[in-house]
Amino acid sequence: MSKKLLDTNFVLRYLLNDVPEMFEIACDNIVQGDCIVYPEVIAEAVYVLKSVYKVERVEIVKAITGFLDGVFCGLSAHRIP
Repeated sequence: MSKKLLDTNFVLRYLLNDVPEMFEIACDNIVQGDCIVYPEVIAEAVYVLKSVYKVERVEIVKAITGFLDGVFCGLSAHRIP
C-alpha cells in the first residue's frame, strides 16, 4: 500500500471542515491510515490557523494533536546536515 503525502491545504480543509467535499476526501484517507505529513506542513498549518483564521492556541493544539493521531508525521527529504 502506498502512502499519500499531505499538503497544507489538505490539512487545513480537514481541520476547518470549510469545504465539505474536501473534508470527506480527507476523512476517508485519514481513516484508511495511509497518510504521511511533513513537520513543515504542520508548522505552516499552525501559522495559517493562528494568523489568518485567528484560532486560539489551545484550539490549534487540540486540532493538531487529534489530526496527528491519524497520520504519520515524518521527516522531510530536505534535512539540514
